[in-house]
Amino acid sequence: MVLKSEHGKEQVLNKDTAKENLPNEEQLIEQRRKTLKQLKNNMKTLDEEIRKTEQLRASFLSNVSHEIKTPLNSILSATNLLQQKALDAESRELVDTIHHSGQHLFSMLNDVLDYYKLAARQLTLDQIHFHLIDVLQEVITFYKKKAVKQQIHFQSSLSNRLPQFLQGDANRMKQILTQLLDNAFKFTPAGGKITLTVTPQAFSDGKHEILFSIQDTGIGIKTEDQSKIWEKFNMGDMSLTRENPGTGLGLALARRLCHLLGGKMFLESQPGKGSTFSFTIKMAPGHPVMPKSFTPSDTPNILLVEDNPINQKLTQKILSRQGFRVDVADNGQIAVEKFRQSHYDLIFMDIQMPVMDGLEATRQIRRVEAKENRRKRVKIIALTANSQKEDKENCLAAGMDDYLSKPFDLSKFPLIPTDFH
Repeated sequence: MVLKSEHGKEQVLNKDTAKENLPNEEQLIEQRRKTLKQLKNNMKTLDEEIRKTEQLRASFLSNVSHEIKTPLNSILSATNLLQQKALDAESRELVDTIHHSGQHLFSMLNDVLDYYKLAARQLTLDQIHFHLIDVLQEVITFYKKKAVKQQIHFQSSLSNRLPQFLQGDANRMKQILTQLLDNAFKFTPAGGKITLTVTPQAFSDGKHEILFSIQDTGIGIKTEDQSKIWEKFNMGDMSLTRENPGTGLGLALARRLCHLLGGKMFLESQPGKGSTFSFTIKMAPGHPVMPKSFTPSDTPNILLVEDNPINQKLTQKILSRQGFRVDVADNGQIAVEKFRQSHYDLIFMDIQMPVMDGLEATRQIRRVEAKENRRKRVKIIALTANSQKEDKENCLAAGMDDYLSKPFDLSKFPLIPTDFH
């Protein structure tokens, strides 16, 4: 090997000298070890940053849900109470409009939250036993009324071969079905026709496969737009988007929920003639479940723990109209003191409150029961605007018996029969 010196003179290095200037095998291995260690540290740092970001995202979604659903609960509760009054035609129309708009906002918020929970793989499915026909009839009854208002002919066909009971997430199944029916009603003009068909397909691997089909005589979807409608925030023809606004998440969310339930979704459409949306789900056979009973010897005593004064008044009125005696606590600390001094058959517990939150209040109430050796364990139900998976898990871990999301709807609560007096 020949090198030039600083003075331009050539120097000849023999092979032994060249070898001395090259890193030996041990040095190369050490360098690689250091590089791998640095990469490992970088990955660990990145994982920690991702974890913190996920925590911030979950906290943000939980706070947004709470802050929006709290006033929505007030709106829907107030209009629900007004709907039970004798109103003149104009007042009833105004109240119904407010109630419908509030429900629409609530539905859109849930779509956004559900989509991002799916994206973060945080959405879990309930595994409950339910009567399939009863669930379907509930949906059909609602859309029959809607069809009358929109002057659309709506009919349904339920196969007599459908299984009577299933085990799975009935609410997610309804969510997919109502999303597709909402779309059909949105794009079908007055005088049109919508048909819902539900048939069993197969039974394999211990699960029933059920096919749902929604056929309409609406405006249809252009061939070039049919693949786009499954994408989030994409609603196909922009002229139709302006006429029929929405979040653009509905079909994307419905399709992902369908896949989560072990099924698939299909579309057939001809512009100007209509569309047929079909989807399948797979669920295990279910069995009848005896409804939970609540049979106190006298009128039940309920403790409502809620810091929002508007929601306090409205929820108290709703419960009082059902024949319950209702006491109110502004925060968890007051709730614990009231529990020490009085007997309650049921406690509705908000989560986010000043002074003491609902989780700590529940833990303290359970400790009081254990210390005083109370024979009957009071039922504590989370009544909260939070909707993340960890919220429910935290409530149950603290000692609560169930979880009910706001807006408050007594008819959805299994432990209190709405006809009890």
